[in-house]
Amino acid sequence: MFGDERMIFVDSRDVNKRIVVMNNKGSFIKEIKLTDIPFDVTVIDSNTAAVTLYKIKNIFIVDVNLCKILRTITVNNKCYGIRFIDGKLFVSMGDKTIKTFNLSGNVLSTVSKHHEATYCSVMNQTIYYAAEEAAIIYCCDLNGGAQWHFSCEKFEYPKGITHDSSGNVFVACRDVNKVIVIEFSGKESRVLLTCDDGIKRPLAILYNRKSDILLVCNRSGQCFMYKIIN
Repeated sequence: MFGDERMIFVDSRDVNKRIVVMNNKGSFIKEIKLTDIPFDVTVIDSNTAAVTLYKIKNIFIVDVNLCKILRTITVNNKCYGIRFIDGKLFVSMGDKTIKTFNLSGNVLSTVSKHHEATYCSVMNQTIYYAAEEAAIIYCCDLNGGAQWHFSCEKFEYPKGITHDSSGNVFVACRDVNKVIVIEFSGKESRVLLTCDDGIKRPLAILYNRKSDILLVCNRSGQCFMYKIIN
């Protein structure tokens, strides 16, 4: 989400290959066509976003207002989930690492993941990621050392991951149609959303820490916004 609550999505269907901008009511504003399939997107500032294109191993820096690619960052492996924090891009890579880039494309650091994971989330000096096949959520420091880990059932397939300002972690569990929340120490969890709330094979998830809005995107393309009340 942009600061004005516009939302930006990737459309990874092979026939579309685009990013889509909508307002906070879910109404279409514009699309930007891409040369290959996008995987994830993160907002950089009020006009700019970064998009991973995993097959061609590129990150595009896109001016959303001008519908123009400003810069292409070529990486050495498939690139999946991406987050922009404190002037840096954190990218979950296909070689079991999370790499940190500056906006010029220089690698600033590399963190090894304990298992394969497509999405990541970053807060202060902490990295979170959900290892789908291993069904484990990790909370790590910037050197990759695990501060805690939380095990799901093997069949749950945790995928999308995000967090609130207190460090509580929200995870989209694709194969059981639910979103769980893990409290900041990693010791307690509860089911937050289920099929009854519109959750059906959820993939991507984002917590807007300014508005306490949780955005969940299902595999079908349906997305839902939920107000989180503490």
